[in-house]
Amino acid sequence: MIENLEISVVVTCYNSAETIAETIDSILDQSLAPLEIVVVDDGSKDKSVEILQGYGERIRLIVRENGGPSKARNSGISLCNGNWISFCDGDDLWHPEKLERQVASASANPEIQIFATAWRRSQKELRADNAGFHIVERKDLLRLNQFQTSTVLMKASVFNEVGTFDPNVDVAEDWEMWIRAALLSKVYVDDTPLVMYRDSPKGVSKDLTTLFEKSPIVMEKAYDSGGLSPSDRDVLLAWHRQRILIGQILTKNIRPAAKMTLTLATSGRLTKNTQALLKFTLPFLRSRASK
Repeated sequence: MIENLEISVVVTCYNSAETIAETIDSILDQSLAPLEIVVVDDGSKDKSVEILQGYGERIRLIVRENGGPSKARNSGISLCNGNWISFCDGDDLWHPEKLERQVASASANPEIQIFATAWRRSQKELRADNAGFHIVERKDLLRLNQFQTSTVLMKASVFNEVGTFDPNVDVAEDWEMWIRAALLSKVYVDDTPLVMYRDSPKGVSKDLTTLFEKSPIVMEKAYDSGGLSPSDRDVLLAWHRQRILIGQILTKNIRPAAKMTLTLATSGRLTKNTQALLKFTLPFLRSRASK
């Protein structure tokens, strides 16, 4: 085990009264106990705060005005005392061995500063057997976000070097954060499903219209941080907008899909759209059709 490894867990909560107790309990039940659990309530209007107050000194509770996921996570990060930070959203769950397995992975791979795991949408599908692992590089993250925030364990020092979550890209804030962090370290992803992710259709992660609008900012920031040519940036942006459009079509959101189609058609980047279609979108569609 890594010497002096102390984990702070940052939990963000917004109107999560129906799930937050399960979330906190899954962290308290870890086989390897964290140093602390910092819970940030982001202006909930339900009974979330009342439920959290019932945990007393077992958690550190911060209640703030609603400001979105980035500001909530950043508030938690600023109060952490651990040298590693793990995240869990207020509607997700951890397998009891989640932290223990990640610490073992960190001990075996001291050169890596970011660890994640596989996830499922059902608690019954969580398990702790050895399913292998894979390494995610920055180029992989530029193409697509590879893991959920609630799976991540990261060295606290990474935030000192690359900054914290950017509120200007909320909805894509986690993806943009990992792209920056991957400048410092590859990501070790444990293929064992250790996190249950609740994929609510009403959640901010489903706001495809906002994601479509924010994707240029994400790609521009990735370009500004280096290692990406203007041409690659433009092709990647076209790909992301095409996949988001596909998402709107599949969820039968016809009106926003029509607006996105018009935006792509009038972007003046026919060559980049064609390149993205051939390089990313068509292979993506073929892979989905074969499943």
